[in-house]
Amino acid sequence: MTYTVIPGSTRSPLGRLFMHLVTTRSDPSGDPAADAAIASTLGVPPLPYTADDDAAQTLIPSGWSWGTTAAGTPICVRDADGHATGGDVRDGQRGNVISIPSPLARCLAAVGALKFIAWEEWARQ
Repeated sequence: MTYTVIPGSTRSPLGRLFMHLVTTRSDPSGDPAADAAIASTLGVPPLPYTADDDAAQTLIPSGWSWGTTAAGTPICVRDADGHATGGDVRDGQRGNVISIPSPLARCLAAVGALKFIAWEEWARQ
């Protein structure tokens, strides 16, 4: 039996990358394994994306801009319609916003945008 892997789903390369980033430790010095996964999956140069805000900002897709939530967490906002990806990370108990380093938040938002784009392209078929 053959199953279709929906782009952006957790079984797709972008989905696996997103889940890797979600489980990445929130360390200001970054995570080299996550950086390597970003470079490999997205076909971008190996840079310290999870530690360097400037490097993380290069991951934003064309036609999207950076924004922030009310709590100051970076998000990706599609220029055409304002659709946003990323956002505040909350604890599972009380729903309080958990501070994570800006570069990691940018990585999550950018990969979230890429997942959304992939899913939209698949859904149009």
